[in-house]
Amino acid sequence: MKTMDWQERIVTDPKILVGKPVFKGTRLAVEFIVDLLAMPDGVAFRNLSETFGPPGVEASAG
Repeated sequence: MKTMDWQERIVTDPKILVGKPVFKGTRLAVEFIVDLLAMPDGVAFRNLSETFGPPGVEASAG
């Protein structure tokens, strides 16, 4: 399994979502995506691109 450095993908900036961690290049909060994936009937990762578009999903997936 390939490993990745999360610090290359997740950033914080006080000007974006009040400093919450987001996926680099997006306004998608890490917390929001984790909550979606954790819901019992939550969104499957492959379906995230339908909602947020490939750039947002690619940023979160690496």
